[in-house]
Amino acid sequence: MDDQEVAGDSPEEAFEREWRRQLFTLALEDLAACAAREGKQLQLAIFEAYDLAAAERPSYAALGARHDIAETAVTNHLAWARRTLRGFVTERLQGVTPGERELRQEMRRIWI
Repeated sequence: MDDQEVAGDSPEEAFEREWRRQLFTLALEDLAACAAREGKQLQLAIFEAYDLAAAERPSYAALGARHDIAETAVTNHLAWARRTLRGFVTERLQGVTPGERELRQEMRRIWI
């Protein structure tokens, strides 16, 4: 998203974008704390290298070689991190939604 696009946003769009950014920032902090507690720093490192890559994503094979693990382990580590992150996002949304229906609507909206 370029500066011109952001500058042209309505106040509601700007609020929504910032709210979503903050939600994921907090959930990512939760994920990092969970990984540290559970000894899953490798899973977190692979998730960060692949899903949070600022540049081109490395292949699963490259990540496996970098960490001396099988490609299938990369898949499993990413699945753990994504599933756990989704759980933390859900927890945070439960605190700001009045019921199950609204929670499901918010979950669908933010994962677009």
